[in-house]
Amino acid sequence: MSCRCQQEKWQRDYAKQRDLAKKAAVLLDCPQVIYRTDDGRFGFVSEGNEYNGEFYEIITQY
Repeated sequence: MSCRCQQEKWQRDYAKQRDLAKKAAVLLDCPQVIYRTDDGRFGFVSEGNEYNGEFYEIITQY
């Protein structure tokens, strides 16, 4: 895959996880932490929970 394809794939994955994290933050009334795993995928957990990856962003419920 070209570098541009990888970049677009990364941006789509990040946008999807960020949108889900915003919804989860409002639903759970708890900030969510977005992190990036070693293989480049994104995920999120509630603040205070452990995660395996590099910190990326905090999404608040406001």
